[in-house]
Amino acid sequence: MLEWLRNRPRRDLIIALTMAGGFALLIATVIPAMVHTVDHAVEYEFHSSGGQEVVYDQTFDVSSGGRLVVELGDSDVRVATTPGSEARVRVSMNADASSAQEVLEQLGFAVDATGGGLRITTTPSRHRDGWKHPHNLGMGVEVTVPSRFDVDVQTGDGDVAVESIEGTVELQTGDGDIALERVAGPQVRIQTGDGDVYADGLETESSRIQTGDGDILIEELTGVLSASTGDGDVQVAIARFEGLQIQTGDGDVSLHLNPSIRADIDIIGESFRIADAFALPVRLQNRHIEGTLNGGGPRLSVRVGDGTISLIER
Repeated sequence: MLEWLRNRPRRDLIIALTMAGGFALLIATVIPAMVHTVDHAVEYEFHSSGGQEVVYDQTFDVSSGGRLVVELGDSDVRVATTPGSEARVRVSMNADASSAQEVLEQLGFAVDATGGGLRITTTPSRHRDGWKHPHNLGMGVEVTVPSRFDVDVQTGDGDVAVESIEGTVELQTGDGDIALERVAGPQVRIQTGDGDVYADGLETESSRIQTGDGDILIEELTGVLSASTGDGDVQVAIARFEGLQIQTGDGDVSLHLNPSIRADIDIIGESFRIADAFALPVRLQNRHIEGTLNGGGPRLSVRVGDGTISLIER
């Protein structure tokens, strides 16, 4: 795993209060702003830890507005940006140069730069008979592209990070964590089978985030969000509200909102913690709250099987 994901700081955005009284009293209770945050500068350590060495380093001519496609079986992937119209691909792994070249060959590792875009793939079917994939390979692929670029990454077992991209972003990993920073574009699609998702500075017309068993943490969201996790907590700080749909089977949901937003509220949970600043006329029935904020607006829908839903003033 990437060093920055192994050691990433955890932030406690959950309000922990002892509530008393019945359901109606819970709705009327004031939630003070007790959010604790910590510095969480991201440091990327691709080839300086664990004895990793850079075994591939090439530059390619691409065009702003092109598309990056990464299809790897088992690798960490980081995508960052660079000025100009060049792309750079670096591969690091726990192997010396001679054995690494054999591994890359047997994996069918290839980089294709055509049509102004870039495609990075492995083709396991090219393995020689009897060749076995080395254990603890620790392969990491770092790609830099122009800031206006579409990104499509698929990796079977690895972590994915994308930073400072303007474009459509689609990220998928079978078993790994996903992190985004300063991503803006028409659409974001994120899926991980068993991992956490973190985003800071997400501005899109439509974003969809799905994790089978992990937490979702989003800071400074602008745009429409659909997020789901089978067993995890969801925490979202909304800069500009345009619509929200969240579902978790077993976890808490904390939403940091400006009380002046206009929204149609439709939430179902085990319990609720709503700040007094939200003048929310509600209808209560069977763990279900419906109402409007400031005359109504885009839909704010949350479904929690066994957990607490918190609306917190920001």
